[in-house]
Amino acid sequence: MKKIFEYIEKSNFTNALIIALISPIIRGVLEGAIDHNKMLTNPIEYKSFLFIFFHQYAFYFAVYLALAFLIRLFYKKNRIEILTFIFSTSIIIITPPIIDAIFGGNFRPSYIFTFDEFIYSLLNVFNPFVELRALSPGMRVEIFLAVIGIFLWTLSIEKHFIKSILIIILFLTIVALIGSMPGFISKIYFNSFSLIETDTQRYTLLNLYILTIFLIFIFPEYTLKILKMRIYKFLYYLPLLIFGFFIGIKVVKWTYFKAFENIFDYLGIFNIIISLFLAFLIALIINDYYDREIDKINNKKNVFNEGILKENEFLPFIIVLFVLCVFFSISASYSVFIVLLVILSSAIIYSIEPIRLKRFWILSTLNLSFIALMGIVLGISYFYKENPILILNEKIILSVLIGITLGFGIKDLSDIEGDRKGFIFTAYTLFGNFGKFIQGILTSSTFLIISKILEINILVGISFFIVCFIFSIQKKFYEFLFLLLFSIFSIICFYKIYQSDKFFNEVSYNYHALELMKFSDLKPLEKKVNDVLNYEFCNRNMREIQALLYYDLKQYEKLDSLMNFISNRCYLNGRLYHIWSLALFKLKKYHLAIEKAKIATLLLEIDAYWTLSAMHYILKDNFKSLHYQNIAIKKKANDKLAWTLFNP
Repeated sequence: MKKIFEYIEKSNFTNALIIALISPIIRGVLEGAIDHNKMLTNPIEYKSFLFIFFHQYAFYFAVYLALAFLIRLFYKKNRIEILTFIFSTSIIIITPPIIDAIFGGNFRPSYIFTFDEFIYSLLNVFNPFVELRALSPGMRVEIFLAVIGIFLWTLSIEKHFIKSILIIILFLTIVALIGSMPGFISKIYFNSFSLIETDTQRYTLLNLYILTIFLIFIFPEYTLKILKMRIYKFLYYLPLLIFGFFIGIKVVKWTYFKAFENIFDYLGIFNIIISLFLAFLIALIINDYYDREIDKINNKKNVFNEGILKENEFLPFIIVLFVLCVFFSISASYSVFIVLLVILSSAIIYSIEPIRLKRFWILSTLNLSFIALMGIVLGISYFYKENPILILNEKIILSVLIGITLGFGIKDLSDIEGDRKGFIFTAYTLFGNFGKFIQGILTSSTFLIISKILEINILVGISFFIVCFIFSIQKKFYEFLFLLLFSIFSIICFYKIYQSDKFFNEVSYNYHALELMKFSDLKPLEKKVNDVLNYEFCNRNMREIQALLYYDLKQYEKLDSLMNFISNRCYLNGRLYHIWSLALFKLKKYHLAIEKAKIATLLLEIDAYWTLSAMHYILKDNFKSLHYQNIAIKKKANDKLAWTLFNP
């Protein structure tokens, strides 16, 4: 047995990783194909995509890394061998749907909501005479196989029975905590409004934090490597992101009356900061990799020349950072993910051959200015999701583009010799000694130009111009002084912009679905809603108002057509499905109405339970009506919309 385990441990790591990556997909396919009570896809394709490729992977890899950490902690084995064994044997996760099908299917495990149930499930997981709501028979067999495997594997490493049992107990406890955590907090945070829109994203977020923590525990030296890098340069970009957050809150605050009442709203902010930091690290490492020879000549810090990273670690490290970056960003929102990809793409073409924009004067800093602008847009995109850049008017956009394009060339003052030998064209390599004067004028003049654009007192611009020009013509590049100078001026600019509404394109977000009934004449509201939707086609708050508007005006056919149209282009939340179901019922499309109302409940629209109760009551199915009524009462749902079904 020991030889078998050693053979698996020393097998190819890449092949083992492939097994770990394909196993969740196979399980998902089997659950959809074999167990007819489970859906292979969600009613909403985007949510299904998130579940299969993000929620599932975050959960399974959090479990895998938790086990790897325990084995490493107790036995000090080679980390790659530990992970190779775990990934290779992860194929056992495909067993639950097969076992469940043998037992007849129709199992819908639910999350654990109380601590008592958590302890009860943990103590009875292997008791075949006790039925557990949280675990299907197949899942219990899967856990049993995993426990037997861990027990035999650990004994083959070291014949220490107590240690093996302790690892199994700790592992089961950790897995139970990971699996139950959404249930523990769902009553407070999962059923309430959040800027992180779907429960799938929130589940992913929790598992992602757990995964990252165990990854750090297993590979602590790489955390130290990151801390040794020039992470202080992230301070150039973080203020832009924070400024974007403030703009987003300022401009669209009326859209989200309940924003930041949910802890996940704050976690979303944290996620975006982490995502940008990971993107920054990727850009830094790629730039250093392609600047190795130039930085040797310039005697500059470089993660490879300093020995922080080895060249053979470059690609694996970048891949890990990129995967984490994608997971953190998409768990915040799809719009955040897209903007971050734009930032990463721009950062990559700045450094890599054959494009390598950094070698071209002006064009290189223009690219950096675009990245900075996207940093602001990244913050806005958390609130204004479809076209966040439309909020900024031309004055803000010009200020960022001109300021960084003309001003950031000063950074090349310390790289003259290496840039000349590396054929990188800057003001200093193109114009020789006169280049210092040219770049000094360009950098200093940005303060005057931006002061004019943003209508800042010209004396402020002149003061910064003089100080900056004095710094610019020095022989040595004082990076800290320039950072301080730019930071102070940026704070002045941010304050000026934030205090005035004239720097933002107007978006009329002064209405909310909950406030709709306040309007006595609903016709004028239709135009206001449509004006907003011209900016942001898929804005769900505005779509809720529009749907309720048509429903209140008894334009049921129009509402049905609208929902069919936008459902092929946008993600519909539970509220929209709920309103859609009401219109369908009014149109006497009873089967479709009930189907949409059920989808609404799956998307956490608890008020739809009252609607289902009302529908079945009208259809004289008193048993189902009472069933949904009991659920609605238990969940403390609101029956306001359901009562409209009884109106003529």
